[in-house]
Amino acid sequence: MRVLIFHGYLLRGTGSNIYNANLARASGAGGPTTAEGGGIYLSDALRVTMQNSVLGANTARVTSDGTAASAHGGALAGALTVGTLMKTRLTGNTAHADSTGDANAAGGAAAVFPNKLTLVSSRVASNLAEAEGGAGNADASGGGLRISGGMLVLRTSTVDRNKAAAPSGTAAASGGGVETTGDLTVTRSTVSRNRVSAAGATLGGG
Repeated sequence: MRVLIFHGYLLRGTGSNIYNANLARASGAGGPTTAEGGGIYLSDALRVTMQNSVLGANTARVTSDGTAASAHGGALAGALTVGTLMKTRLTGNTAHADSTGDANAAGGAAAVFPNKLTLVSSRVASNLAEAEGGAGNADASGGGLRISGGMLVLRTSTVDRNKAAAPSGTAAASGGGVETTGDLTVTRSTVSRNRVSAAGATLGGG
């Protein structure tokens, strides 16, 4: 599968070229519940290209009275082989998980499993990954981007004012701007004013 978006908008509100309600919402009781990709969900995409586009004000939100709740990728989630975002903005997106048990929120803007993801002259700003746990654990990671494996390349790009927050439960928060478990290359880019906060005070990488 190949996904190409040029001069597109994925917005909560009026836009041009593409319009979505952009809310991946899940709720449940009993077992684990997951919401992924408020704007776009990718299922083993080969190549994803976005150019001169905006993914804004999208939400992946889950509320559960069960054992666990997970929200991944406020705007974008899934697996891809090669991804390129050029002159693209990911702004004001949210991944929010609320559970009476365990809660996990990852990638306020995007949570992806890539072989390689490259951002060129792009901006990831004012996104939020927030996890609220009850009797269990709350884990928030990658307020802007959560990259699992592979390689992330930031070139002439900005990651600014994103937040990973776990305000309740046995809480941990990490990677206010970016969290990655793979390789990272940053060239002529700015990573600034990102934050982590956790009620349980296990913090890492603002």
